[in-house]
Amino acid sequence: MIWLLDLLPTAFVGLIIHIITLSGLVGMLAAFFMNVLPFAWLQRNVLKVVSLVLLIVGIFYEGVLYNQKVWEEKIHVLEEKVKVAEENSKNKNVEIKTEYVEKIKRVKETQYVIQEKIKEVEKVIDAQCTIAPEAISILNEAAKDPNK
Repeated sequence: MIWLLDLLPTAFVGLIIHIITLSGLVGMLAAFFMNVLPFAWLQRNVLKVVSLVLLIVGIFYEGVLYNQKVWEEKIHVLEEKVKVAEENSKNKNVEIKTEYVEKIKRVKETQYVIQEKIKEVEKVIDAQCTIAPEAISILNEAAKDPNK
């Protein structure tokens, strides 16, 4: 039933809750001052019960309203943190993409250099049908991480 309060504007709900609480308080005070009237004892008891119920319900919903405001404030703070985190994430993604592109560029450059070296010593390798030390050093170079 409390979820129904979410359908109404918060200011309107707060006003209704304040009116309920104040009417319960005023009713209790009126019932207290009705002691001086001897003929109003029956109305005084009814007024006490109704006012007490209104006061209890009003105080309960004052707590609900306060709790709702606290949670809404926490949500607002977290939404702001999410916005900041999203901005940082966008910036970080650009940095990562730049690093990735540069890394691929270095690998391609190294790959091109290694291929050129292989073309240079290709005739030496094929002529003797043995593995030349140049081929071994070129293969070792190709195996190294160019990013280090």
